Amino acid sequence: MRRLFFKTVFGISGIIVLGILSLVFFVIEPAFDEFGEIEYQEETSLEHRLVYVLLADQPFEEWQTSIAEYSSFFELTTSLVKHSDVPADAEPFTTPDGQSGEFWVDEEDLYYSYYPSPDPEWLILYEEGDSELVDESRAEMAVALLFIGPLVIIILAMLLGIGYLLYAFSRPMQALEAAIEGFSHDTKVRLGQEHGKLIPNIVTAFNGMADRLGSTLTEQQVMIAAIPHELRTPIARIRFALDMLRGKQGETLWQGLERIDNYVDELQQTSENILELSKVNQEALILQPISLTELVTQSCGEYREASELAVSMPDDNVLVQGNSGLIQRVLGNLLDNALQCHQSYIALSLTMVKEHAVICIENDGADLSAEDISQLFQPFYRADSSRSRRSGGLGIGLTLVAQIIARHKGEVSAELIRPGVIQVKVSLPVIE
Repeated sequence: MRRLFFKTVFGISGIIVLGILSLVFFVIEPAFDEFGEIEYQEETSLEHRLVYVLLADQPFEEWQTSIAEYSSFFELTTSLVKHSDVPADAEPFTTPDGQSGEFWVDEEDLYYSYYPSPDPEWLILYEEGDSELVDESRAEMAVALLFIGPLVIIILAMLLGIGYLLYAFSRPMQALEAAIEGFSHDTKVRLGQEHGKLIPNIVTAFNGMADRLGSTLTEQQVMIAAIPHELRTPIARIRFALDMLRGKQGETLWQGLERIDNYVDELQQTSENILELSKVNQEALILQPISLTELVTQSCGEYREASELAVSMPDDNVLVQGNSGLIQRVLGNLLDNALQCHQSYIALSLTMVKEHAVICIENDGADLSAEDISQLFQPFYRADSSRSRRSGGLGIGLTLVAQIIARHKGEVSAELIRPGVIQVKVSLPVIE
């Protein structure tokens, strides 16, 4: 983590320095050069007014002497040059006060301004030079400090701010690293909420992932422990039936073989349920808008022979985001369980509660305790010690229901609304 901290600091610092250098060389320096040229032209224009007045009333032989005496008091060096000596790439310019001349920059970025003199054959040249009255080194140092000083302060402030932020983030990131490493040994490890101030989404995502993985591992352990017990009864029945059929013939033999075939079907159904339960958690779920009203109506239509089934549907069409095949499997499992356990009636209703569609299936004949209700959605849980499909024979059907509804971001619950009457409630978010 420290290595990452220093790498990040140096990396960000390098990016900031490169950005500032790019700004200086590609934006600030060209702007300063342009400003310097204009400023130099205006400065030479001002001095040229004084020099021109000085030379206008003097004979030509005294011009060079007068210019030499004059230029020693100013920063610019003044001299006389012939018009033919002006560089060919000199550019004409006009200052705001109306002075016209020519401007040229040499290879060393030194400025030269050429103005007309009283003699048309001669020009007055102004070039950068040293002055007896102006200490240029001090001026350059002042300008450098004026520009570099605030820049250094800004860079230091940014580095300190970045360093503090990285240091503040290092603590929750170290906790995340420790939690990830600890989770490989103990699935109960979670990130503390005190780290959620800086990385709330990461804390929530990690804890949610850990909860899902922990639940999956727990379910797998329960299934691994329960599968041998679940398969033991049908296997024992098959063996017992085979022993009973030894030496049998005729009708008795065919009846025994039919019972064995039913036991094999039971084994096959159990294995298919186990495979389907594993696929629900592993395969990508394709969701699309579906009509829950149509699915419920279709599923109830398959149980028309059950005269005890009472159905209540809303007038409006209820749409949810889901997988129609899996939702039909949920409805089929719930109705199968209700039909197996009921005594006199089964009721199914579809209602809207706020932003959720709620399916309620209730039936009587539920000889269940509060402890049974709390474990109905556990794999292979049965309400009694027997393995009969009729007496509490819920197997993994409700476990599959719970997994499918969870993948649809819904909720499923069961409760005894009155003695002997169980209600299973499924809630799914609707499409607005």
